[in-house]
Amino acid sequence: MTATVKIPLRSRYARGCRMLRDDDGRPFYTSRRLLTADARSDDILHEVKAGERIRQIAWRYYRDPGAWWVIADYAIQDGHRILFPDRDLTAGMVLRLPSVAQLQAILGSRG
Repeated sequence: MTATVKIPLRSRYARGCRMLRDDDGRPFYTSRRLLTADARSDDILHEVKAGERIRQIAWRYYRDPGAWWVIADYAIQDGHRILFPDRDLTAGMVLRLPSVAQLQAILGSRG
């Protein structure tokens, strides 16, 4: 049996995507909207420290904990498995983050 979960209207998944739960209660999306994240010379490399959370990393570099999903999308495109960001981050993992200017371009084009 599959249950539908309401997605907040401000979410990037609000249009054209539904989040469902499988029989074990695990969430999944009917489609996934990843950023195109080709490597750029102004990308930032961050090595995850023990106990660090993805919102902390977003705050450190962008002063915006809500930008965590951009970091997660970049990580997925670099081959990391980031389904549950705070659980899936491991000490020593190197994350590629967009520069502040690139983040502003990403957030400005979400419309």
